[in-house]
This record gives sequence, structure tokens and C-alpha cells, in this order.
Amino acid sequence: MLTHANEFDHQQIPFQAGIKSSESELKFKVWNAARHSFYLNMYFTVGDPDDPSRNKDRDRVRKLAGSGGYNTVTKRPIDNGLAIPVRLTLVRLNEKDSELILNELYQDPLYEGFSEKYYSKLIVRYKLEPGTYKARIEALKDLPPLQTVPVQFDVHVAHDRL
Repeated sequence: MLTHANEFDHQQIPFQAGIKSSESELKFKVWNAARHSFYLNMYFTVGDPDDPSRNKDRDRVRKLAGSGGYNTVTKRPIDNGLAIPVRLTLVRLNEKDSELILNELYQDPLYEGFSEKYYSKLIVRYKLEPGTYKARIEALKDLPPLQTVPVQFDVHVAHDRL
């Protein structure tokens, strides 16, 4: 599916982040130069906040995501949750050929925040010039605790960091 960066806040696809060698890929078009955020969104059960099973699942996923706390002296994370090593590849697609933009290993994406449905771990922010791109994410390690958590690979324009 091809989407335009000015037509969506984010695009996400399922990703089996806890199963080694699993891959997910999406294509998108960038109309204006902009920084894009690449995330792993880890979903938990939604429903009544007073439901103990919902809260238990949310707590379980929060422990995997981490707390976002960091040491103010060393500037290093205190609780970054489960390390989720991934390879992110970005390719700019041209009519004649393709250009490899990024091919990096990320050993431990950082906790970035949460919503009413998921916790987010930031892989990277990267400035993209106008063009059509393919983003591919690959899981590098079997992580049994993560295999029961729905994970989405999320790409969106970092509007607050243009």
C-alpha cells in the first residue's frame, strides 16, 4: 500500500517482533522533506480501566516497554524494558534503481510514550527528502515474552521535530 506523508499521521503494520527473522515492510511517499519517526508499538488489552485482567495485561506490556526513566547525570535509561534488537532498512525507490538510505541495527529501541492502547519504543528519527520509500524491519532475536504481545511497526512524520 502506497500512502502520502501529508495524508496520514502514521502508518503501521503488524510485526512479529519476538520471533527471530520476522520481517514487515511498507512503502510510503514523502512530498516534502521531513523527519520521520520509526516506532515499535506494543499493544495491550483495552476496556474498562477497573477490569483487573485489562490492568494485568497493561502492566505486563509496560514492563516490556520500560518506564522511560533515565539517570540525569549519565543521561542513560534506568528502565528501558526488554531489549528488542531490530534491523531497520530504508530504501528510496527510483524508476531506474533503488538507493539504500539506511541499514542499521538497533539493539534497544528507547521507550518513548504511551496511548490508551499501546506503549511505544522509538527506533530512530530520520529526515527524508521527497520521494517514494520502502521501510523494512526485521527481528534479530527470539523473545518469548514478546511473542504474545501484538506489535505494530509504525512510521509517521515527526511533526514536532521538523
